[in-house]
Amino acid sequence: MDSGTPIEHFMPHGMCYLWDVRMLSLHVISDAVIALAYFSIPIILLFFARKRTDLPFRGVFAMFGLFIVACGMTHVLDIWTIWHPTYWLAGGVKAVTACVSLATAVLLVRVVPQALKIKSRADLSHELAELNATLEEQVLVRTTSLLEGQDLLADLNEQLQARTLEAETATRVMKAHENELKRLATTDPLTDLPNRRAFDDLLDREWRLARRTGAPLAMIMVDVDFFKEYNDRYGHPTGDTCLKAIAGLLRSNLKRPRDFVARYGGEEFAVLLPDTGADGAIHAAELLCNAIRTAEIAHRGSPIGNIVTASFGVAALPLQRGETVTALVAAADEALYEAKDAGRNRVVFRRLSPAQLVLQLERRSAEATP
Repeated sequence: MDSGTPIEHFMPHGMCYLWDVRMLSLHVISDAVIALAYFSIPIILLFFARKRTDLPFRGVFAMFGLFIVACGMTHVLDIWTIWHPTYWLAGGVKAVTACVSLATAVLLVRVVPQALKIKSRADLSHELAELNATLEEQVLVRTTSLLEGQDLLADLNEQLQARTLEAETATRVMKAHENELKRLATTDPLTDLPNRRAFDDLLDREWRLARRTGAPLAMIMVDVDFFKEYNDRYGHPTGDTCLKAIAGLLRSNLKRPRDFVARYGGEEFAVLLPDTGADGAIHAAELLCNAIRTAEIAHRGSPIGNIVTASFGVAALPLQRGETVTALVAAADEALYEAKDAGRNRVVFRRLSPAQLVLQLERRSAEATP
């Protein structure tokens, strides 16, 4: 040997190895690199197993790591036994490696059928494609259902809007009918003036307002003179035309918005003048009386002339404590009777106290009783 190392320090394999430095270096370096690679593989497997705790077959990883370590030890001992004849130790390590290898092989035999059940990349890709197709189909079905639902919702909204429009139209029609019924219930069909009911309602409201505010309130009762004789001479249709004309004259000659005229009954009319005292009421009544005369509606059966005239009773009672609206109506009615008794075709005003009204009413009742 060129190295000068005694022969007894080398492996006594019973063969004549002519060891030189190059051959020795080749064996030692190769075994060292193999051992280093073997020892690094279990470290990598351990790191991988710790990171992926969800993976199955963890026992296989452990057994395979142990097998790799044992294989690495055999290469380390191959280097060691070049200078140290510890062949029993090397044999023991190889025996352990053999056992570990056998156990690993047995474990792999048991694990391989289970591992074969693990789907391949192609199988996973195919299954993923099927799942994607199923998902797309479900999305298409859901989208179609959603669109159908939206269409149905749009139809329902249209129906709802149509029903709402119908309901609003019906409500307006009903309201119009209700207003028309109210108008008919409070309107005289012949003259188109408010009727007795409408007049009584307004009179009550204006009376209460006058009591609260202290404002004056006047009333005029109007009666067409000798209207029975007019009907007897000209007939009822002409009499109706005459009443319409009288109503138009009364309405057109009341200028203020709150002045109110109504057909009180038969040939009688009633005029209500809010915020009007005695002088104003008398003036208004004279204007109305003159307007009817000026119209010169023919009445050949009238004892006081050949035209239609009317009598006016005016009342403007002082609003004393305890009085009612009946007092105002009674005063206007009493003044109207006086106008008739005085010859008709005139305006009569009377300011009577409640006590005087009671006496007048009792007197008239006694005269009317046979």
